[in-house]
Amino acid sequence: LLLVALVAYLGVLLYQTRHSRRPRTRDTVVQAPWLSSVLLMLGGLLILVLAGHLLLGAAVDVASDLGLSERIIGLTLIGVGTSLPCLATSLIAALRGQREIAVGNVIGSNLFNLLGVLGFTALVAPSPLSVSPNALDFDLPVMLGVVALCLPVFYSGYRVTRAEGLVFLGLYLVYGLHVVSFTFGMPLANKLEQLMLYYVLPALVAFLLFTSLQAWRRQHKRESQ
Repeated sequence: LLLVALVAYLGVLLYQTRHSRRPRTRDTVVQAPWLSSVLLMLGGLLILVLAGHLLLGAAVDVASDLGLSERIIGLTLIGVGTSLPCLATSLIAALRGQREIAVGNVIGSNLFNLLGVLGFTALVAPSPLSVSPNALDFDLPVMLGVVALCLPVFYSGYRVTRAEGLVFLGLYLVYGLHVVSFTFGMPLANKLEQLMLYYVLPALVAFLLFTSLQAWRRQHKRESQ
């Protein structure tokens, strides 16, 4: 089902690309020959596979020595390590002015991970993949909350500002701190939950409503002119 959903999503993207009325801008940069581009892409993918294999083995060894569970390994070391190429790609695209690629890279990577990676892994694994109850009780609601948080941010002027990026980065740091403190049984985990629930989230909702209202006013003023 996950793989079928991925194929359907890619089909919709292909259909939208072929029937889009948006004018296409041609890149003025001199393009390299297609054969060398394909070889570079394959070489980069090979390096990523080898680096991912080394990263997984090293992260499991380090986490095992620290007494961390597989869930914590995947959420922290593996999650961050495998996302570094995505970070590098989006950063380079943003610095070059190709900002739609930067945002699309993040969204596409998450969709492919959830549908393609998880679906293919479940398909070839000798036994069904296990899901931690802690992931269902905490990590999955956090992920869904972040998705809901992205909607007003993306629709507020169709851009992500530095302030909003700082908010996202701060939320991830708090999430990582909560995961570590909860794993080691530190009382900081409960304090972070209360802080986020009673103070940070209401302030964040007010901030998003304010920025969304400002973006709507700017858009309405621009259309009226």
